[in-house]
Amino acid sequence: MKIAEITHTKITLDSHNEKLYNNTHMTEQNNVKPVVYLDMDGVIADFNKRYKELYKIEPKEADTYKTFDKFFTMFIAERQFATLNLMPDAIELINYLRSLKVPTEILSSTSSEKRDAEIREQKIEWLNNQNIEF
Repeated sequence: MKIAEITHTKITLDSHNEKLYNNTHMTEQNNVKPVVYLDMDGVIADFNKRYKELYKIEPKEADTYKTFDKFFTMFIAERQFATLNLMPDAIELINYLRSLKVPTEILSSTSSEKRDAEIREQKIEWLNNQNIEF
């Protein structure tokens, strides 16, 4: 497993899900092999739980009240991304995909170019601490 991209740019899929395919995963017959992208926040790392524990509000609700950014800045400064809990069954999911030999990559966001370096470092640290190879 490898990190496909940790970036502030969102990936959008066209109607044929062409972005789910990667030319580096070609078979001998030149057939494209699908790649499974695992998002970090909310799929393998429990961002929402930590955010709610710290700020007593769900992230989406905080966004409604215009407090998300203030709390998110503190979240980053306190290096919370590096210490998030695993989502339930995250390791089992990763191991299952590996057992099927499905090409799997980690995909995540750093929210903005301004915050990229700090969040990227924390997320890579988290992956290393969880022994999730990428």
